[in-house]
Amino acid sequence: MHPLESKFKLHWESEFYMANQSRILVAVSGGADSVALAVLLHRLGIYTEWAHVNYGLRGEESNAEEAFVKSLADRWNIRLHIRRAEWGSSVKSGVQEQARNLRYTWFEELMQRHALDYTATAHQANDSIETFFLNLIRGAGLDGLTGIPSRHGKIIRPLQFAFRKEIENFLQQEGIPFCTDSSNLSDDYTRNFIRNQIIPLFHQLNPSFDEVMIRNMDNLRAAQAVYRQGILRLKTELVHFEPTLPGYKISMLELAGRNVNEQIMYELIREFDFNPSQAADMLDAIGGQSGLRFDSPTHRCVTSRGFFFIQPYPKNEEGEAWLIESPEKGSHGNFSWNYCSPQTIVFDKKNYTAFFHPEKLTFPLLVRPWHPGDKIQPLGMKGKKKISDLATDKKYSLLEKEKIWVVESGGEIIWVPGLCIADRVKVIPGISKCFSISYHVENK
Repeated sequence: MHPLESKFKLHWESEFYMANQSRILVAVSGGADSVALAVLLHRLGIYTEWAHVNYGLRGEESNAEEAFVKSLADRWNIRLHIRRAEWGSSVKSGVQEQARNLRYTWFEELMQRHALDYTATAHQANDSIETFFLNLIRGAGLDGLTGIPSRHGKIIRPLQFAFRKEIENFLQQEGIPFCTDSSNLSDDYTRNFIRNQIIPLFHQLNPSFDEVMIRNMDNLRAAQAVYRQGILRLKTELVHFEPTLPGYKISMLELAGRNVNEQIMYELIREFDFNPSQAADMLDAIGGQSGLRFDSPTHRCVTSRGFFFIQPYPKNEEGEAWLIESPEKGSHGNFSWNYCSPQTIVFDKKNYTAFFHPEKLTFPLLVRPWHPGDKIQPLGMKGKKKISDLATDKKYSLLEKEKIWVVESGGEIIWVPGLCIADRVKVIPGISKCFSISYHVENK
């Protein structure tokens, strides 16, 4: 047995034992790495199906690779799936990224359609080294300097332990043919330039450069684990859930006191889909004016009263007016209502439950988001006051203000959940029953 086959078997049993009885889709381009992976899995007795993408970018060479993979699959009686890419009249820039998206989307479709458990790709140790340098020159953080992960969801990479020279030696000694992609010899792509021009220079300085780089990335992964623990602890101390939004708030004062830099700020907010550039802009906003807004694909962040308030975008159905048709028991969204006995009243200091004199109400009641200029006569006051002023007095953030609802009776606002009830509809002694409405604040 070739040494690589022995190492592969040991590596598989220690790292991928969970997939021993699995059905695996193998990405087979026809190159040395993918052919070796397909052969090694086949020899282990793992059930595999193969997937080959013909991108058609190298004319007859692409077609010859497809034919080669097909002949190999026929030889071992393995089910083969072939996809021919369609690029239209011309190939746009960023073809490598387009090709990558195409194949991984297709792999996922194949797994679902054919009840396959994993997709195995043939990334090996040299690919990880090249990825390290690609990410280094792009300014990636620690995550980008740890190589290609051996597992990511349903994607597994069982050849990560092996170097290219070991793989090619295995195929040559076993008499197994493979294809050579002529585009790999060109320096047109950045990865190829790193492989063909940069890394050989390091080999001149240290013939064991590949092995040293693998150790370096192992050390960086260990450091990354410690870093992640520190970030998690810092997040629990600085990023606080605010149920009234619902969302999160981060104190600018605490950020400044901890000397949080751009990278750490990005780590604190990356789960909300903000990018590193926005993290830097947020730090620049510390001590500035309120009302600045930052938008990610899923969340928005506004500055107010010395805090960053982060909230997911509201769902489409939020913000629409609706009616409480009658005083009979009912509910809608976060609201519920019913008759109750005055003897059971427990006043809510936070104003999320209100009690009304039923004879002072005109149904249906309108429930809607507040509008600028809305006013209410608060309990105990003679005149009306703007809801925006009430919210400011209670130190609402801009995001909290956006979530304010009002309840109208006969065209007049009688309650602002969380702020106040109108004086004219208050409960008075001697009534036999009262009407209550509750607004249920989310606690996630």
